[in-house]
Amino acid sequence: MLSLAVLALAFASAVSAQNYQRLSQYEVAGPSPTEATAEGTMPSPTLFAPLRQSDRKRLLMEAKEEFQNRLEIKVREKEANMVKTREEFQNQLSEFKNKQKQMVLARIEKNLNSLNERFVEHMQERIERLEEILSKLEERLNKIKEEGGETTDAEALLEAVRTSMDSLKAAVEEQAAKVYTPVLMAEETVGSEMKEIHRTIAADFKVIRDMVLTVRRQMLDLLKALKETTRPTVTITPETDNESN
Repeated sequence: MLSLAVLALAFASAVSAQNYQRLSQYEVAGPSPTEATAEGTMPSPTLFAPLRQSDRKRLLMEAKEEFQNRLEIKVREKEANMVKTREEFQNQLSEFKNKQKQMVLARIEKNLNSLNERFVEHMQERIERLEEILSKLEERLNKIKEEGGETTDAEALLEAVRTSMDSLKAAVEEQAAKVYTPVLMAEETVGSEMKEIHRTIAADFKVIRDMVLTVRRQMLDLLKALKETTRPTVTITPETDNESN
């Protein structure tokens, strides 16, 4: 049977050290003062429309609260479903002759659901950080576009990141509603049943971890595109003095 410690590794980030450092540095430093007007801001609902600093902060906060509210709805749904599911589980356990096995299984079931709650909280924090990075990248894109730079490729990459972020949020919301309480068929088969639920929760975590990695890779592509974007060259023609001496 897999230990709780092994399961906890299921949501550890698999991002390479190099890529993680590149995004983390950008997250901390963000755009330079000439590239950004706000930190910790939210992408504009209107594509690439410039926003004031106060508006960006407000949008970021609103998005955070909206996501939190959706998660709370899912958690309440899970808690309502868990009452009946856990009652059935306890009734099944009571039929087991081995009292020690009853205690072990009850503890494992509690740990599995607690592990899922911590995983969802961790993913919520990750999403908030990714939103902040995305906002800074968009601010950088806006600055380049205002200067007359070609941003068509970067804009397409930005939209791809947004789509992936929406999918990631939806997956985390669904994960928050999941209950990992096994249905025990018989005392003799409990071992295989518990292994199966361990495999299920590990697989569910992996799906979301892979989605986080996709968002990070797309952000790195966007950052690279922004760095490679060329700005128009401004030619200054010196004025000539036509007056005769």
